[in-house]
Amino acid sequence: MIKSVAILLDKYYFSTRYPSYLPGGTSINAYSEDESLKAIEISQEVLSFVRGRIYGD
Repeated sequence: MIKSVAILLDKYYFSTRYPSYLPGGTSINAYSEDESLKAIEISQEVLSFVRGRIYGD
């Protein structure tokens, strides 16, 4: 289940890590505030899952 959620973050990886990845723009112009907030929410879910697996919470 977590894999299906984490896969949604893939689209942000290259464009935010490598500024030249997006032709004609930067990642700040590529994503809306709503998309950014959703990515943060998904990231927090993934981190919570991983911490639970590591620490047994």
